[in-house]
Amino acid sequence: GCSSLESILIPNAVEILSGAFADCTSLNTIGLTNTLRFLGDYAFYNCYNLEYIINDFGQTIAKIPPGVTIVYDGTFYNCQSLKTIEFLGQVTKIGKDAFYNCSSLSDIYYYGTKSQWNSIEISTGNNDLLYANIHCQ
Repeated sequence: GCSSLESILIPNAVEILSGAFADCTSLNTIGLTNTLRFLGDYAFYNCYNLEYIINDFGQTIAKIPPGVTIVYDGTFYNCQSLKTIEFLGQVTKIGKDAFYNCSSLSDIYYYGTKSQWNSIEISTGNNDLLYANIHCQ
């Protein structure tokens, strides 16, 4: 792992491959642009200090870019510092353990209707996501 990496900006990324930042235990902040279309499985596995995903506008809240429609297995597994997730696009599937042990997760913002949220295929191991406060339009 990259245990001393604390923050990184990834400009104009289209994809982040599987396990790209796995075990980067000091990673607190990552900057992603709205060009991102693919977040691989276990991309941020065991990044338990990850708290902020900064978008193009410099806002410091965990924002999933609009091009990401599937959150793959274990993407944020054991990211215990994530408090808020904002889905900027229309997510259709959340894979197994994508938000496993995200124990600080308290609020989810989804820019669709409650009916659209309920139609998302959410796999097992995402209780922290399901027990958070879900805010829909």
